[in-house]
Amino acid sequence: MPTEPDSNLPLYLTIRDILAEDVRSGRLTPGTRLPSERDIAEKHGVARMTARKALGVLESEGAIHSSDRRGYFVS
Repeated sequence: MPTEPDSNLPLYLTIRDILAEDVRSGRLTPGTRLPSERDIAEKHGVARMTARKALGVLESEGAIHSSDRRGYFVS
């Protein structure tokens, strides 16, 4: 199901908010591997680059970390 854009937020921030809420709520626990950029893009109906940007913001905020060739994980 594509993400409904918040009229005031870029799509990558909307996706970041959705993923951050999954972490806060416990749906994604520390060490859990996040879906791939491609899977996030398909789920939310956005370009892969948009998904990558959302993951990059979460990583810069310390909520997730990346592991080369393994993906993104909840911190």
